[in-house]
Amino acid sequence: CNQQAAAQSKERYEAQKIKDRNEVLQRQPETVIDVAKATFLFPGFSYEKSIGKFQTLHAYALYNIYTYSKSGYGVTESKNYFDPTLMLGYRYYCNYNRRLNMGKFTERNSMNYVGALAQVFFSKIPVGDNAYENSTRRPVYIFGVLYGLQRNYKSRFSLDINFGLGIITSKSHYYNAYTGLNTEGNQSQATIPGQVTLGLWLGKR
Repeated sequence: CNQQAAAQSKERYEAQKIKDRNEVLQRQPETVIDVAKATFLFPGFSYEKSIGKFQTLHAYALYNIYTYSKSGYGVTESKNYFDPTLMLGYRYYCNYNRRLNMGKFTERNSMNYVGALAQVFFSKIPVGDNAYENSTRRPVYIFGVLYGLQRNYKSRFSLDINFGLGIITSKSHYYNAYTGLNTEGNQSQATIPGQVTLGLWLGKR
């Protein structure tokens, strides 16, 4: 009798799981929407604009942290820069069907994405080989491609994580090994753009 009751209880539990999952699936939006957020890990404001079923344009103004590291003669030199930043990007949300089949929520663009990034920040950070810290802040540019995920929960908490490959470029002061002179000019190098964003999404629930 106990085994029969346990089996019936398990069947009811599985049936309720299927029912709950179907209800979740029925509530899922079939497209992305506009989403505004205030962020607090790196203070700023972002806005995501829908331009297609699963495509958005993303703009983000913030104060961001950039790290410069240089190794030589067995010593690694590292310094952080806290600079005003403007990011512009394109996102294509690529795992809607997978999350739907798993019974996961997709509200407010809570999916994984691939995209492109264009970014400008104003910093003294060195750029390029043999570069020196700039005496004043000047525009520094990053262009790249990204893979990321976004989750906007019912509690209004927002999480956005991305990483990728790119190029950083700017006018910099550097030592020119060919001339033996300190030189000023455009310098570029490969970089790994990435961002962890914590915040609150705004608007109606």
